[in-house]
Amino acid sequence: MVRNKKSPVREMVTIESWAGEGGGVGRLSDGRVVFVAQGLPGEQVEVEYLKPAGRQVHARLVQVIQPSPERQLPPCRHYGYCGGCQLQNAPYSLQLALKRAHVESIVRQLGTFKAPEVEEVLPSEEVFFYRNKMDFAFAHRRYLLPEELGNPEIKPGPACGFHVAGAFDRVIRVEECLLQHPLHNQIRQAIEKEALAHGFTFYNARTHQGQLRGLILRCNRRGEWMVVLVTSAQCAHVAQKLFNTLIPRFPQVVSWYFIENPKKNDSILDLPAQLWYGQAHLVETIDGLRFRIHPKSFFQTHTAQAEKLYLLAREMAEVGSDHYLLDFYCGAGTTTAVIGQYCRQAVGIDVSPEAIEDAKVSARENGLRHLTFFCGDVETLLKLPALKSFGRPDILVTDPPRAGMTPSLCRQILHLAPHKIVYISCNPATQVRDLNLLSSHYEVVRLKPVDMFPQTRHIECVALLRLRPDAPAPLPSTFAP
Repeated sequence: MVRNKKSPVREMVTIESWAGEGGGVGRLSDGRVVFVAQGLPGEQVEVEYLKPAGRQVHARLVQVIQPSPERQLPPCRHYGYCGGCQLQNAPYSLQLALKRAHVESIVRQLGTFKAPEVEEVLPSEEVFFYRNKMDFAFAHRRYLLPEELGNPEIKPGPACGFHVAGAFDRVIRVEECLLQHPLHNQIRQAIEKEALAHGFTFYNARTHQGQLRGLILRCNRRGEWMVVLVTSAQCAHVAQKLFNTLIPRFPQVVSWYFIENPKKNDSILDLPAQLWYGQAHLVETIDGLRFRIHPKSFFQTHTAQAEKLYLLAREMAEVGSDHYLLDFYCGAGTTTAVIGQYCRQAVGIDVSPEAIEDAKVSARENGLRHLTFFCGDVETLLKLPALKSFGRPDILVTDPPRAGMTPSLCRQILHLAPHKIVYISCNPATQVRDLNLLSSHYEVVRLKPVDMFPQTRHIECVALLRLRPDAPAPLPSTFAP
């Protein structure tokens, strides 16, 4: 039996636009759309793809024949391999322009509502060294870069670093990451070095053998760090031995945790974090409010820009002292507190018990007794008398995951009929899809992109919706017990 093998094809392509996760966009000679990672608009490039391919082709950039005049040399030595910084080849001004154009394209192509002009992107003052949290993986055998292959002096030994883009079992050893504070790099390198010196084994994602699995580093703006080491089952002694060696060397680390993961997957949300040394949490301040950060807390990874995002949402909401605020997907309650501190009543909802517990503690410690939090699925909780008793919200803030909101939740919002909706999204495509549903009762007043993650393809967008004067009256059963 002869199998048809896919054969590589090379072709010249002009990059016409930029499409976020898809990278540069052009057309092949047969008219099909092709996505080219690292391609910038206006460039002539040579690409390679496997034939046969579908209607949309994802191709590898072979070489840039005619570069964009704005193309620059990426400053990171790992660019193109770890997959984390897709836009380091573009100056920051171009990054902002590409991201705004991307949001405009999504609104134009997918939106069925009357859209306002997409505003200028809210830029970040910090374009490097801004992340307060980073996750690393341990691997028994590191991924060799193309230029390292065939070099007998380079051995594919154990490594701690990032997963290679699109490969769960391959880890690239990271010398430095320019998105995080330099101390992140120093701590990670020290842990890797000490682990190898002690003969501890690194995880094999295929055989599920190895003592060390993952590493999480967090910090706050006060210059304090948290280390969370993820090991295999019954490997607490490994973490403890490493910590005892490193604690005297890093006084900036105030929390040393470990998590034992007996599972074959890397999820740790359902596993207990055990404090070995130091304080139980970090404290971060946003708009004068203090928030606790635990090992598994959800907290925006770019603190300074997150503060700008929350203040923008509050500006759009135009909160008043007589308003009732309802906050969907509230996480640790940061948005609820920053906006809700000026309201009569604020209620936050999230499915994570740990996040809701953090939110309750932060509200209590900040003296915000008028903040209330519920743990559970948003759609289910909206039907319960306990939540209905708060009445019809004046302002709804929603910050869903990348998948956006379900059609049924959008319908519940229409029945709830808050006067204003502030929709914060990390995925403009699903946001526009939801705005299409909500626009039957709401006018989309503002669309403001926010660049939370410079150098990367990601873009947030904040939308302000206002209830139309001719919208149907809210259903009394929706907000009355």
